[in-house]
Amino acid sequence: MIRKTAGNGNVNSCRMEGVMREQKRSRSFFIMKVVFFLTVGILLGTGSNHGTAAASDYQIKINKQANCVTIYRKNVSGKYKPVKAMVCSTGYATKLGTFSLGEKMRWHVLDGPCYGQYCTRIYGGVLFHSVWYTGYNDPSTLSISSYNKLGTTASHGCVRLTVADAKWIYDNVPSGTQVVIYSESNPGPLGKPKAIKLPYTYGWDPTDIWNPNNPWNNKKPSISGVKNQTVDFGSSFDVMRGVTAKNTTGFDARALVTTKITYQGKAVAKVNTKMPGNYKVKYNLVDEIGRKASASAKITVRGAKKKPVISGVQKVYVTDKSKLTKKFLLKNVKVTQDGKKLADKYVEITLKKADKNVYTVTYTAQNSSLPAVVKTKAYIDKKAPVITGITNGKSYQVDASKKINKTYAKSLIKKVSDNYTKVKKSDVVIKLTKQNGGAKYKVVYTLKDQAGNKRVVTIYLVLVKFVTIEGPSSVKVDSTTLGYSSNATATQIKNALMHYLLNQAGFKAYTYDKKNLTAELLLELTENGNDSYTATFSVSDKKGHSAKKKVKVRVVRKDFFTFEGAEDMTVTGAAIGISPDTEEDIAKEAVKDYVEKLGITASQLLSGEIVVPSVTDITVRGNKYYVTLTATDQDKNTQTTVLCVTVSFEEL
Repeated sequence: MIRKTAGNGNVNSCRMEGVMREQKRSRSFFIMKVVFFLTVGILLGTGSNHGTAAASDYQIKINKQANCVTIYRKNVSGKYKPVKAMVCSTGYATKLGTFSLGEKMRWHVLDGPCYGQYCTRIYGGVLFHSVWYTGYNDPSTLSISSYNKLGTTASHGCVRLTVADAKWIYDNVPSGTQVVIYSESNPGPLGKPKAIKLPYTYGWDPTDIWNPNNPWNNKKPSISGVKNQTVDFGSSFDVMRGVTAKNTTGFDARALVTTKITYQGKAVAKVNTKMPGNYKVKYNLVDEIGRKASASAKITVRGAKKKPVISGVQKVYVTDKSKLTKKFLLKNVKVTQDGKKLADKYVEITLKKADKNVYTVTYTAQNSSLPAVVKTKAYIDKKAPVITGITNGKSYQVDASKKINKTYAKSLIKKVSDNYTKVKKSDVVIKLTKQNGGAKYKVVYTLKDQAGNKRVVTIYLVLVKFVTIEGPSSVKVDSTTLGYSSNATATQIKNALMHYLLNQAGFKAYTYDKKNLTAELLLELTENGNDSYTATFSVSDKKGHSAKKKVKVRVVRKDFFTFEGAEDMTVTGAAIGISPDTEEDIAKEAVKDYVEKLGITASQLLSGEIVVPSVTDITVRGNKYYVTLTATDQDKNTQTTVLCVTVSFEEL
């Protein structure tokens, strides 16, 4: 029988692969043939053992009827589990039974003569080996017709495999491994791989990737006809329409193409033309020898109606995920389409965990239209806000001079914080209640976060007079006590009053532990008019505690003396010896002498002492002489009065 093989012309067919047929030939010819095969076997390295794993680690099962090989390996529990399936070609002469894997041969002569790669003996002349070649150690002389029969019964008894599968057994499964040959329709637990078909172009096994000269190494599958498309709402659409595919060897592989479709980031079964929007279609092809190709397309489905509008979406804060219901999440959210409210059934809300206690909330509104999508965050917040600087239930001593109000109470807060909500001091609600007649205050601070968690801190402010100013609330003093008579100037009175209040009016200052701070008193004196004043005393200790005291002060102007005979008068120039031409100094001296001789006296109001006032000043305005008389008692108290002497140069 003659077979045609690519690149080799007509050659003798490989009529038997390791199974020696009974032939009636002469004994001498038989002996020569045996010697020939033994010699070739030795030259090709027969009898080598590969693999380091224990023989019992693997088990091989060959399903003769299904033409499928399944490799088993022991797991940690010592049980055989299927790990690999291979398509094969057995023969009608392949015997059923249990055998022990034998010797391994890299290249080995088969009957014909023809040759196989990666040969491993099963029993007798029956081997695992690649599909046969017409040339020894020449992987370009593959029998393409035999290769294309993989998966069917085609051998004379051996088990034909792809080069990759034959090499895997050769490299990994040691001699001595149990081989079971059985026959049934079910190929095995891992199923039966599909064999790739070869064209009559290259005489190479495409799985023989270890040979750099293999022309199939540069080939790969392909997908064609994939393109972006826009389709009408409700139209018919098939993602595979117009798509073609080829496997590595150029055969139709459209049946091997799988698709993965996503819409709005979610996997969907198909492009639904009644659900407008953008669909992403990913085409994947894995051919019979595991080589891959892929392609992608964007499919846009037009909307029949206007795209909805979603407004009012904000961040959401709740104390438990169960509260994130559709009804709750749609509260305060407005969804419209073409200016009208869109029914809730057209709004889909999904939650996706973004972080611990944080979810991404996606609102999707769609009604025969392109989808409107708005995203926000939902926070599961079970912790109340924190207020620092004050301690719940604690009492704080406060300087009694402080004005206790909400502003002061807020000043005691150092910081506010929350794990999710942005809070500030102004968010704290303060309730202030007087107790003990104003000697104590109850202050309640309340701070809520957006999830509704509430922090309540209650403190008590106890008013303490750390510094006290003692003294009367009002003072009335005579001008004479200040050392001045009724005609003293305002500046003289004010200066004397300052000295009097600080040193003579009885005002004292003490700390709460009785330390005397009187020397530290400060005084501010404000004139109110009509000899009325407001005196403000203030003092501070070293810790900054302070006190103030306001006092009403009234000054009563009084005299030290009563002057007798000090009345205005008129006198002629002749009587005092002057004329209109007399120099002023001489005239003033004449007036002085005249007044001193009048016998004017001053009587001390308290002691009754009588003193003679002195002329201390004379001011001249025309013919009028203003004479200042000053009376001084033994205590050095002084008082002045002024009388006017008019000089006439006409006869009276």
